[in-house]
Amino acid sequence: MKRSLSLSLITLVATGSALLGGCTETSSSPASAPSVVPEAAANQAAEAPRANAPRPQLAKTATMQLAVQDVPTAVRSAQAIVNREQGDILQQTESSGDSPSATLQARIPADRLETAIAAFRALGRVDTVNVQAEDVARQLTDLQARLTNLERTERALQSILDRATKVEDVLKVTERLSSTREQIEQLKAEQLNLRTRVAYSTITLQFQSQILGETALPAFAPELETAWRQSSQSVLLLIRSLLVAGVWIVAYSPLFLLLIGGGYGLLRYQQRSTTTSSDRRDQPPQQPQA
Repeated sequence: MKRSLSLSLITLVATGSALLGGCTETSSSPASAPSVVPEAAANQAAEAPRANAPRPQLAKTATMQLAVQDVPTAVRSAQAIVNREQGDILQQTESSGDSPSATLQARIPADRLETAIAAFRALGRVDTVNVQAEDVARQLTDLQARLTNLERTERALQSILDRATKVEDVLKVTERLSSTREQIEQLKAEQLNLRTRVAYSTITLQFQSQILGETALPAFAPELETAWRQSSQSVLLLIRSLLVAGVWIVAYSPLFLLLIGGGYGLLRYQQRSTTTSSDRRDQPPQQPQA
């Protein structure tokens, strides 16, 4: 009996110690939690501006200048590329003569612009390529906010119009409601235009006939083209500097002539004076007559 009581007491003491240890660990664990919470809060605060920032909405425009052997053939090939990339021809002009040329403006889906530019490069020698992007996300956000406010105003005016009984009040509210709806339509048109610019990129192609006998630099050595252009510019700058120096020389030529003439006259005068004095010394003295 005593042995069973002692065993029971030992079991109770062990159980109590285990419970106390668990409570101690539980009470000590929250103390370490606050050290992790501020770090997570700081990360969330840093990521909040990025999450609230509007996603970029890029409206891209591109221009290309190409020199081709046959302008009409290149234009037809460009039209085929636009159709293949699910685009539309917006404008096309062609001129014939000794130096035929053409301009083609097309609208292409934004995600296919790079593919289309790569295809256009194969039509001839590419002289210039320019791609520009404009972020219109802020404009779209502002338009949406203005639309929301105007639509709220429209609903309020419609509610007032439904309750109006006087003819004068009906006319005033109707006029205000018509003006509000007109502003809403204008903003929706601007919003649609911006979204279309984001979804479709505009590219302008300028074709010029390549001059016969014109030698283009190899495509595998673009640094030669850069060196040629820089050297040509240096020669032009040298010629211009020489011309400017010649103009200055011509402008100051009268002064130079006066200085040269004065110096030459002074030199001649000194030479004559020296010759006269030497002649006088060389002459024998004259004897007096008897």
